[in-house]
Amino acid sequence: GPRGTPAYAAIIGIHNIQPIGSKNGDDSVQRALNQLKSSLGTAVKNLRILNDSSWTYIRDGRRLPGRQITVSYMHKDEQFFKHLIAIPRPRGTITHVWSYTAPKREFIEFQPVAKQILSSWRILNATETK
Repeated sequence: GPRGTPAYAAIIGIHNIQPIGSKNGDDSVQRALNQLKSSLGTAVKNLRILNDSSWTYIRDGRRLPGRQITVSYMHKDEQFFKHLIAIPRPRGTITHVWSYTAPKREFIEFQPVAKQILSSWRILNATETK
């Protein structure tokens, strides 16, 4: 949202990560999440893992098993929540990471919008032009 509105602090991100030493997609997902937790843990205070569970991307006839984590932490004296979903590319060792981050109040308020955005996320092969 625009600067100065509550939606400004609610952030959706998508990143592709190829962790060094990954042997396959599952290993890539675990290594990517470990890297993200480690880097976040050094940047914020009171990092707590609230959820760590399996998550499966199912869309367009494609099924990709991955993981999701939800964390809370303190940043500039405000409590934040972050929901991360990591799924491996269909082949190789690259992990697609979707994230939703916001201060506690905004996280709850804008979570339905974040879920709508997540449900629209499509992973295509390089040859697909949809």
